[in-house]
Amino acid sequence: MCAIQESVPPALTKDKKRVREQEVAVHLAWKSTLYVTNFPETADDAGIRELFGNVGDLSFQDGTPSDSDIQYGTIFEVRWPSKKFKSTRRFCYVQFVSPTSAQNALQLHGRELEPNQPMNVFISNPERKKERTDQDANEREIYVAGLSKFTNKADLDKVFKTYGTIKEIRMTTDEKGHSKGFAFIEYEQEKDALAALNANNHDLKKRRIAVTLADSRGKARQRNLVADSGLSAVADARTRSVRISNLPIATQEGLLQQTLEKIAAVKRVEVFVDKQEAVVELESAAEAGKLLLRSEPIIFNGNTLNLAEEGRDGAPLRPAAPPPKAGGLFVPRTAVSRPRAGLGHARKPVQQAKTSEKPSFQPSGKLQAQGKGQDDFRKMLGS
Repeated sequence: MCAIQESVPPALTKDKKRVREQEVAVHLAWKSTLYVTNFPETADDAGIRELFGNVGDLSFQDGTPSDSDIQYGTIFEVRWPSKKFKSTRRFCYVQFVSPTSAQNALQLHGRELEPNQPMNVFISNPERKKERTDQDANEREIYVAGLSKFTNKADLDKVFKTYGTIKEIRMTTDEKGHSKGFAFIEYEQEKDALAALNANNHDLKKRRIAVTLADSRGKARQRNLVADSGLSAVADARTRSVRISNLPIATQEGLLQQTLEKIAAVKRVEVFVDKQEAVVELESAAEAGKLLLRSEPIIFNGNTLNLAEEGRDGAPLRPAAPPPKAGGLFVPRTAVSRPRAGLGHARKPVQQAKTSEKPSFQPSGKLQAQGKGQDDFRKMLGS
């Protein structure tokens, strides 16, 4: 890293120099990059590009900004964050070709695209980078378990707002709108979340609730929960997941999620860059089926995406069992089964199995009645 930083000043001296009869422009990338946040949830990549590429009376009515002929400048790239760990993250980086264009686009700072929702636009200077608002989200979030199925968000708000300002309440419900027994509550400040731990064992709807910090241990408890389908949380998520292949190189998770959300309700996207694949978890099995049964192809950045049910792309989820040996399902045992001798019981001698074949000779009646002695045997050898 030091070698790279030391090479930056010499590289900046090449600004305005001519290379092969062409004048080149060299500048620090962050000077042409904007950090944009607090825009409407309906905004997507196309909307942001249109918004920052044009000047005028722009608004997100019906999710689409109005057009204008005057442009700030050429946009080089728009980078979106992954929502894999927090679905409420809403910001992006808009990088222009030149710092002048980025400076001109700062006019959009404070513009209300929706009532009482001013957009924030800053030059993305890494030396004074603003801390992420969700950086300490785990310390400001509590996990509430043991809820009655009749508990709703209003009931939780009434109990937990006494400890501080609540930012968000997330509760999963079944098809009838009833609570599945747990919820996550995020506070504005960490001290309020710590104070809310005093609500542990509180009686709510005739149920004694459990309150803990929503750390990785609390989230691990969810993996062991049984879904309505009777499967574990991991198995249930797999039934709602779709594997996508043939992704473009360097696919952004945020952009892929925006594309798929126009078709079905997406809960989580994880991209595997080395394989150019992704696993998409949908909100329900029905939404996964909607995506898999789509007749029209899905085009993403010029590539036609291949979709398959998770775990059924030709490779089994678990190694297949070895085939049975020849001889059918039931092969007779070669050894005789002998029960173990218990205390106070002697092991009985094993009887030889009877054969249906007759012996090759029939002993005479005399031999059957009387066996030969040692003397008779010696006489036979001496003869």
